[in-house]
Amino acid sequence: MTEMISLSENIAKKAIKKTSQEFLSFNKDHLSRVYPNATRINSLNYSPAYYWMHGCQMVALNYQTNGEALRASLCCWSHGLEHTVGCHVDPVH
Repeated sequence: MTEMISLSENIAKKAIKKTSQEFLSFNKDHLSRVYPNATRINSLNYSPAYYWMHGCQMVALNYQTNGEALRASLCCWSHGLEHTVGCHVDPVH
């Protein structure tokens, strides 16, 4: 891997909607990081699964808010995706 991109959640979502297959292909050979929009002043989280399904390797979440998205992320990564009921994420093909 020789390149990494860092995108806000809105920019990543637009890229996925516009070129879903190209975005997934890019993520096969490159690292991508998605971070919360600066407008999330209430620290609510977005769903990390949407970005995981499109190959994003790093999805940053706000740890101040113990909501469903953070619990799903912690559950997936503490037990492994293959052992977590309802948390298995397969990339979009």
